[in-house]
Amino acid sequence: MNDDEVPTRQPVVEGEATYIMTLWSMQKILGMVPDREILKMSIYLQEQTNTEMMIAMLKSGSIGQFQQTEMANDVQTIEKISAFIIETMISAYQKGMRFVFICKTMVGKKSAGYIITHRFLRKRYCFRQNG
Repeated sequence: MNDDEVPTRQPVVEGEATYIMTLWSMQKILGMVPDREILKMSIYLQEQTNTEMMIAMLKSGSIGQFQQTEMANDVQTIEKISAFIIETMISAYQKGMRFVFICKTMVGKKSAGYIITHRFLRKRYCFRQNG
């Protein structure tokens, strides 16, 4: 792979893993596989989460099952890092997850989204936005 292919493929790979993790987490919380609309809302909300929102959620204890002292230390560390750096690091996961979800929705079959992402990785497809 060349230097352009690596950052192009990373969101697809990380997005697929994040999608599976989100689906599994929601199934554990709800006790059933969430329908597409609930999953869509969760994915879009995660994609819109910026650094300030993430820090506020960590401080409130609304995500994760961490001990308060560990979480307080983690939040202090995160607050020292530039928001630009953090958002650059997590964007591959957030945007990639939305891409995988859209692929699955476009085709309408459970396994079709994975076929699209694997073809993307094998054949060097390039994702273009309108325009």
